[in-house]
This record gives sequence, structure tokens and C-alpha cells, in this order.
Amino acid sequence: MKRRVEKDAIVSDYTQAEFFNFSYYLFFLISQIKKFDGLANMA
Repeated sequence: MKRRVEKDAIVSDYTQAEFFNFSYYLFFLISQIKKFDGLANMA
């Protein structure tokens, strides 16, 4: 039973890391798009 709990903990840690990476990437992508829009409007 203990092994199952450990496995679940590892899985949840992995999902949290994946979610964090995804949200960070999304944030970076949005900021890049906004920056590009700003440059396009200035031209």
C-alpha cells in the first residue's frame, strides 16, 4: 500500500511540473505576441 502512495505522489509532482512548464510557456508566448503587436502598431 505504501508503494502505491509513493507512486501517486511522484505522478502528482510530475503533473505539477508539467502544468508549471506549460503555463510559463503560455505566458512567454503571450508576452511575445503582445510585443510583436506593439511593434506592428508603431510601424
